[in-house]
Amino acid sequence: MQELNEKIWVDLAINPDFLTALKDFTAVFSEENHHPVSLGKDQNFVHQLLYWCSQAAGTELEQADLIANVWILFQNAAQLLDTIEDGDAIEGPAKKYSPGELINISTGMIILAQLVLSKLENEFQIDPAAANDLRTQFNRQILIMCGGQHQDLRNHETSLDECWQITEAKSGEFFSLACYAVARLGTDDAEILNRYKQFGFQIGTIIQIKDDITGLWDENIN
Repeated sequence: MQELNEKIWVDLAINPDFLTALKDFTAVFSEENHHPVSLGKDQNFVHQLLYWCSQAAGTELEQADLIANVWILFQNAAQLLDTIEDGDAIEGPAKKYSPGELINISTGMIILAQLVLSKLENEFQIDPAAANDLRTQFNRQILIMCGGQHQDLRNHETSLDECWQITEAKSGEFFSLACYAVARLGTDDAEILNRYKQFGFQIGTIIQIKDDITGLWDENIN
């Protein structure tokens, strides 16, 4: 991954100011942060989750790091777009950019993730069948997430059933993808992989419920 990073950062055809902006949101590209799975047992919850999934599936940590970084790129892009689309307060490094610039940066992160996925076989020596499956799964699950966000943006007042659908389509499916993706590098057993997907789905749904409750609590306090 680091070799690919270096190619991107020295590409003279890409505007240097845009590359600098991307670096504000792509910690996975820094030397100290591009091993999320290998170091996961000592880091945050997501990194720990991916670490233990990869260990259970017998995935090589270097390959798991690569796929985790792709997932994190998509996650960063989705969170940034969600903030803009929901009209939430912009914080951290994003504050120095306009909403239009942030949408453009999010697009750049999505393209970076796709660029890595396009090179799984040739540059990262991942089995072609696994590589093709991973590309399919990433794109399909992210389309499902976009569908959930579309439903969320169109409905100002939602029923409880609709809230569950949105939560499951967004966070549930995204964490399902994370667990499946790192496990897919260690096994092609469909039944086992489905268990990873279901586990991630439940974890992601719980995380979203927790975040929603925290948001409601904060609103009531303020």
